[in-house]
Amino acid sequence: MLSREDMLRELELLPVWQLRNPTPVEKVPAPLQPQVPSQQKVAPTAVVTEPSQLDALATTAPQFRYVVSQDAQWGFVLPLTHDEAAETLLQNMLKAVSVTVGQNIADANNDHLTQHPTQLIVAMGEQQAQTVLSCGETLAQLRGKTHNLNNVVVIATYAPSDLLVNVQDKVGAW
Repeated sequence: MLSREDMLRELELLPVWQLRNPTPVEKVPAPLQPQVPSQQKVAPTAVVTEPSQLDALATTAPQFRYVVSQDAQWGFVLPLTHDEAAETLLQNMLKAVSVTVGQNIADANNDHLTQHPTQLIVAMGEQQAQTVLSCGETLAQLRGKTHNLNNVVVIATYAPSDLLVNVQDKVGAW
C-alpha cells in the first residue's frame, strides 16, 4: 500500500500540495423563528423606462477573467476578483496540473473564448459556468460532467475564492 506522500508524488502534486491544519467545523445556527410581517411600506426599486437604458442592459455581456495556458490547450474562466489568497491558490492549482500561463485577459467575455481557442475550458465559479454555457443551472448540476461549447470541452468547478471559504470543497476541485 502506498503512503500519502507516495500517492501525492504519483499524482504529481508534490511538492506543490501540502496539508494544512484542518479548520474546526462550525456549529449550525439554530433555525430562525418565523417573523410576523410588518406593516412598514417598502420603497419601490428603480425602474428602467427609457429604451436606450434597456438596450444597454440587454447588450452588456457579463465580464470575467480568461487565463490561457502557454501551449493554448487550457483556458480558465475566472471571476473578476482581486483577492491575493485566491490568486495564490489558483497559481498553486495551475502548478499542480503543470500549466504555465500564456495570456491573462482581465475583462473578457464570450467573444474572447472564440478568439483564443483552447482544447479545454475550465469555468471556475457558478456565474462563470452559467455565462460560458449560456444556461441557468446551478454549479452542483454542472459539476462532474463535461459540456460542449463550439467543439471545446468545458468543465465547471469551484472558483478559488469559494474554495477559501468552503475548505471542504477543495477535495472535489482537485
